[in-house]
Amino acid sequence: MGPWNRFWRDLGYAVGALISGIIADLLGMRAAIQVVAALTLLSGLHVAIRMRETRVRSPAIGLGGVLASPVSEWNSDHERSND
Repeated sequence: MGPWNRFWRDLGYAVGALISGIIADLLGMRAAIQVVAALTLLSGLHVAIRMRETRVRSPAIGLGGVLASPVSEWNSDHERSND
């Protein structure tokens, strides 16, 4: 992934803070918070609609055909390796 991911993330924090400050100065704190909330909502909707899961999951079947969570499977494997 490289250092560019961190650069863009950090730049987003800085630009977001500056834009929020400008909006707060011009329109008030309530408007700045509403803009941040709207952008967060739009970002979440974009991810939900456009992005798909790439990880292929196998069914996690526990004892007796009951679904087991990956965490409980990891814990049981981890405990066995420490014996």
